[in-house]
Amino acid sequence: MKRLFVPLLNIAILTLVLLVSMGLIFTLSHRKPKDVMERYELAKVKLAEEVKSEGPVAALDDFRTIVDDDKELSGLCHGLAHEIGHSAYDAYGMDALQNNDDICGSGYLHGIIEKHFGDITDITSAMKTTCKENDGRCFHALGHGLMYALENDVPESLSYCKTLRTSSEQNQCAEGIFMENFATDEDVHHSDYLREDDPFFPCRGQTPAFMGVCAFYAPRYFLSLHPGAYDDAFAWCGTIDREPRPACVKGIGSAVMKLHIDDPSFAFNLCSKQEGSAMTACTEGATSYLVVHYASPTVAEAFCKALPQAQKSTCQSIAEESRTFYPAE
Repeated sequence: MKRLFVPLLNIAILTLVLLVSMGLIFTLSHRKPKDVMERYELAKVKLAEEVKSEGPVAALDDFRTIVDDDKELSGLCHGLAHEIGHSAYDAYGMDALQNNDDICGSGYLHGIIEKHFGDITDITSAMKTTCKENDGRCFHALGHGLMYALENDVPESLSYCKTLRTSSEQNQCAEGIFMENFATDEDVHHSDYLREDDPFFPCRGQTPAFMGVCAFYAPRYFLSLHPGAYDDAFAWCGTIDREPRPACVKGIGSAVMKLHIDDPSFAFNLCSKQEGSAMTACTEGATSYLVVHYASPTVAEAFCKALPQAQKSTCQSIAEESRTFYPAE
């Protein structure tokens, strides 16, 4: 009995160790997404407290350090910047705009405008008074604010954009609307204008200008449904209406750069595999996102220098044009 007991005991222990190890391996292999969101929530709380105790400038400085040190969190930095904007508005109202910081695609500004539009009752007046003339980033933020206040109602939000003075302002407003729609968190901010079986759905029937804007942001939704399916994304762009196809391809470049902001060469290499105008449009999108993420044409120009000649001029052109929006950089 003793001889039989010892082997059985060893087998039991070995089995237990194996099960624990398998459980540990399973936990580690599934930890990363949850862990990133846990870090996101911790950073959100920490930065909100800093806004209240030390002010938005200190919180934004700390935010820079956080996203520089955490490459995975850097991919979520636009949403986190929104959160800082929310907290800044709660503490300072529209005075929070005095501390505007364009890092991570002007997410801080978007967050302030969102909370402002959530508080007001006269949206029509706010559309005329919130932004200064030629402030494209602010008009883009109006789109986010409208979607926040109107619970992701795309047609109603666009109807307010159409009240703006110029076509440029209207299109910038529409950018914020479609960006918000395609990136919305369905668990907390549902949109009736997303269809998994037809990611291009809300773009159809729009004016040509709005359709192009919509097509630019639609790949973000497509790639959220099909992670890493970049070849499929390019093929999908080829199935939509001919006119907005270049905007769709440009949107792939932007979306891939966003997803791989810790390794910009990934997006540029993907674009280099496309041919002719598709390579140009993709490179334009990748460069433009690199600029807005860092709020820095200089960062983009450094990558432009290392690109093949076929892409280099396109990259440099986009970086140079962006200095209109970042003159002090």
